[in-house]
Amino acid sequence: MAYTGIYERTIFYNPVNKYSVISVKTSDRSIPEKARSAYRHRDNMIHFAAVGYELPRTDQVSMILDGEWKEGKNGFQLHVTKCEEVVPQTREGIKGYLSSRLIKGIGGKTAELIVDRFGADTLHVLENHPDLRACSPVPGAGPYGL
Repeated sequence: MAYTGIYERTIFYNPVNKYSVISVKTSDRSIPEKARSAYRHRDNMIHFAAVGYELPRTDQVSMILDGEWKEGKNGFQLHVTKCEEVVPQTREGIKGYLSSRLIKGIGGKTAELIVDRFGADTLHVLENHPDLRACSPVPGAGPYGL
């Protein structure tokens, strides 16, 4: 079963193999009771732990996590087998995603320049049109543009 949530914080991260344990928050009531954090949070969301490789570590994207619930030494956790990032399709959402450090070398200012240049099509251009990126360099994005 898949669960939609938002990254809350990193509990553990191994930079060598990119294995991580993260805390995720969601409004999904299908999260098993014993997986839910015992702490009361002001946001009234359900908080749980997810473990896996290369999990997003930014609150700028939602994620759809699929996996199996298992009891571990640190409690009941979702062992993620599949993770899909859901980037908000607004200018601010795209800018937040690009500046979240998921893409090496792009910070807040560069993300803003890129989104100003390509607008709502930014992600489509970055993923599918290297020729357009080369022909339309972003000022301030380094000596080679994008």
